[in-house]
Amino acid sequence: MRKIIFLGSGGGGNLKFINEYSQVYCEYFSVIAVITDRKCGASEYASLNGIPYEIMSFNREENEDNKLIDYINKFRPDYIITNVHKILSKKVVSEYRGKLLNLHYSYLPAFGGVIGMEPVEQAIKRNNLFIGCTMHYVEEEVDSGDTIAQGFVIFKASENIYQSVFECGAITLLSGLFTVSGRPNSHFKLIKDCLISPFSLSIDIVISHQILIKLKSEQ
Repeated sequence: MRKIIFLGSGGGGNLKFINEYSQVYCEYFSVIAVITDRKCGASEYASLNGIPYEIMSFNREENEDNKLIDYINKFRPDYIITNVHKILSKKVVSEYRGKLLNLHYSYLPAFGGVIGMEPVEQAIKRNNLFIGCTMHYVEEEVDSGDTIAQGFVIFKASENIYQSVFECGAITLLSGLFTVSGRPNSHFKLIKDCLISPFSLSIDIVISHQILIKLKSEQ
C-alpha cells in the first residue's frame, strides 16, 4: 500500500476521489494526511473523515519550509500530490523530488504556470478542440517535470467541460498513481468523451464512475 499526502487550497475534489477509491481498494493507496494553505473544502473533508490535517502558509521562507518538511516527514509518505495554489520552494522540491506529483488542467506544455481551472478557460477562449490535463513530477521550474499520464476531453462532445475535465483529471491522476507504483498499463482508453494515456489495468472504472457521480451530487 502506498501512502499519500495531499497539499491543497480548494474544494479537494481529487483528494475526495482518491480517498473514496482507496476506501474500496485499501490495498493500493491510503491518504494519510492533508496540508492546506487555508481553510477550504480539502481541510473540511479531512476533518470530517478523520484524516490528519494541518494548515500552513507555504511561504518560501526557511522557517516555514522546515515546518512543512518536519510535518511531512512524520508520515513518511510515498507520494505527495500538490494541488496547493502556491509555488513550492526549491528546498521542498529538492527534499521530495520523485515523490511530488502534480495534476495540471491542461495538456502541457500548453497553458503552463496557470492554476486551477484557469487553463481550461484559456483553452475555451482559444476554441481548442481538445482540452486536457497532465499529471507530472514536480520540479523547480513550474509545470516542467516529466509527464506521468495525460488525458484530454473532446470539447464539442462534452455537456459540461469543467465537469468533464475534472473527471478526466481524476482518472488520469489515479492511472498515474498506479503507473508510478509499477502496475501494468494499456496504452490508452477512451471513456465517454475522455481519452486517458496510459490507462492502468488496475483501475475499476465502474467504481470510479460511482465515486464521480457521488461527488457530483454533493456539489
